[in-house]
Amino acid sequence: MKLTRKQFAKIEHLMPVARKKPVVSNDQFLCALLYIIENGCKWRALPKKYGKWHTIYMRFSCWSENGTIQRILEEMQNQGIIDTETNILCLDSTSIKVHPDAAGARKSNGKHRTFKRGLTTKIHLVCTSARYAFVFSLSAGNCHDAPQGRKLL
Repeated sequence: MKLTRKQFAKIEHLMPVARKKPVVSNDQFLCALLYIIENGCKWRALPKKYGKWHTIYMRFSCWSENGTIQRILEEMQNQGIIDTETNILCLDSTSIKVHPDAAGARKSNGKHRTFKRGLTTKIHLVCTSARYAFVFSLSAGNCHDAPQGRKLL
């Protein structure tokens, strides 16, 4: 996402004043940050046109600690520059390994314990953001995501 000069002027007052001329301007930094948020890419995958990824990351880290990033994103949302409450559904799953004791590891007395449901469990989740989960289901770890995804959606 590229910020226009008019959009940037609405939030410029929230940014700390630099002691010396920064290598990356504040509007270039915000465009880089919005690119990272939009595309979900790693810092190192940031295109060169935004500047060095490490410079962007270090400013993000400092501004996150002092709450500047939170204030900027809230103001951008209030001004209608960005929309964080879109109705996009996300489907994801993750596998969870069972502890060795439950998976049949030998006990100190030599008896063998077994876990009847398999060695892993998979959690399938449908959500709109990190805070709002709609529905989830559990399945065996060797089950494919597609059948569970169809049921959940």
